[in-house]
Amino acid sequence: MRFDSTPYYHVGEPYYAIGWDALMKEVREETRLIEDAGFTTMWFAEHHFAWDGYYNAAPNPLLVAGDLIPRTSTLRFGALGTALPDRHPIHVAEDVAMLDLMSEGRMEFGIMRGANNRAGVQFHPAADRRNKDMNYRLFAECLDVIIKAWTEEAFTHDGEFYTFPVRGWRETVKEITGKSPRHFSEDGEMVALGLHPKPYQKPHPPIWQMADALDSHVFAARRAMNVMCYSPPIATIKERWLAYRNAARAAGHQVELGENLAIMKPCFVVKSMDDEALAAARAGTNFLFDRSPLAKVGRHIYIAEGETLTTEDQSDDWFDFLRRNGHLWVGTPDFVEDKLSELESELNCSHVGLFLNIPGLSFRQVMGSLSLFAEQVMPSFEKPLTLKPLHNHPQCVGGRHPVPSPLMGEG
Repeated sequence: MRFDSTPYYHVGEPYYAIGWDALMKEVREETRLIEDAGFTTMWFAEHHFAWDGYYNAAPNPLLVAGDLIPRTSTLRFGALGTALPDRHPIHVAEDVAMLDLMSEGRMEFGIMRGANNRAGVQFHPAADRRNKDMNYRLFAECLDVIIKAWTEEAFTHDGEFYTFPVRGWRETVKEITGKSPRHFSEDGEMVALGLHPKPYQKPHPPIWQMADALDSHVFAARRAMNVMCYSPPIATIKERWLAYRNAARAAGHQVELGENLAIMKPCFVVKSMDDEALAAARAGTNFLFDRSPLAKVGRHIYIAEGETLTTEDQSDDWFDFLRRNGHLWVGTPDFVEDKLSELESELNCSHVGLFLNIPGLSFRQVMGSLSLFAEQVMPSFEKPLTLKPLHNHPQCVGGRHPVPSPLMGEG
């Protein structure tokens, strides 16, 4: 089984409570432990304007990866995910390609439509997540541009939001135009662009769509995209993953159930169930979910489709409700190992990411949990599997969907 992780960002605490200088030191220490423990990838969320502490995370996860690449030798890095509508697609293509070269092929490319309504519209009018159709079209177009830039020596794009190259620009130095006939017309007008440099991995780093909805899995499968979902019930995961497998096979990609798919699970490992850290995890979880916009939607989005909330589900606090329904892996090593074994047997799951940002915990408590997981859980499972790309030029149009967590964005 392949294990990935996220950093601990002290979610729920105001940014000034710890300070980003101290937080980056913690992330570097975490990264050393995660690499030494044999994890495959470190994933970083992208969030903006978190002045109230609702979700502390780096606004540019790619910059964080750039800091950590020279401090590591085997660990892979990725964004969970890059909010494509919020960024210029060519800048994204260049940045990821550079990081892939700097790391000698240790980058993963995670993508999403956005994380919250505060951010997108501040960067691009069409990124406004209140207009889902428009946001989605921008997301899809950005991804098309990025893949073209990575895979074509001379690329053009004429879309709804972007046109490359901009029409009417001319190069006056004939020595330049003569050496690049694919990029310039005879009169010197630029007719195509070329990304420099190209990624280290060919044709590009693995692409992961952060998604939960069934239609998102189908779209990703048709375009040879990988999918990472966030902690839905097993029955829901199985439905999505079967749809992914069937859509992939219909498109000519022979994959098995669970192949090229991953699950992100909130996880905190303790030595015993009377550990005092559980009280902090309970209080922090209740604080965050009580204030989540999804709390207004209702708890039914956290149970499998077709099921109904029990009296216990409705009366419990968020911590007990989420833990009982499999959304929070908070418990002893044996408890977490049983949960992993269940995913393995029910879903043929071979790829799990740990989401460490259960609010209310201290950094040292999180580090202790990581050590327990590495020492007492990971040895029970096989070494990570190698990701098998479906074909050489994935394309994606990702689906629209709600994400049943206040902590992750939309793919």
